[in-house]
Amino acid sequence: MQVAETRLEKYQHNCDELEVQHNDFPSQYFTVEKDMGLYVKCLLARKEDELTDLSEQLGGLQQAKESFELQLSQLRQELQENKDKLTF
Repeated sequence: MQVAETRLEKYQHNCDELEVQHNDFPSQYFTVEKDMGLYVKCLLARKEDELTDLSEQLGGLQQAKESFELQLSQLRQELQENKDKLTF
């Protein structure tokens, strides 16, 4: 009889533990959900910062390209003028 009572106590203890875990689950779920939301927001903010930096870098590179193209055009014009002077 005592073996059955010990088993019953063991099962009751397991049942109690599962009930506590079951009751804690919604709280834990919402905590994890909140943490995930914060992580995603943080990650998004970081990516937005990277995008802003890359956009600024692209703008600077485009300005440099336009400047170099203008210099190249001027050099070609000077070269053509020098070539014309030498051929006449």
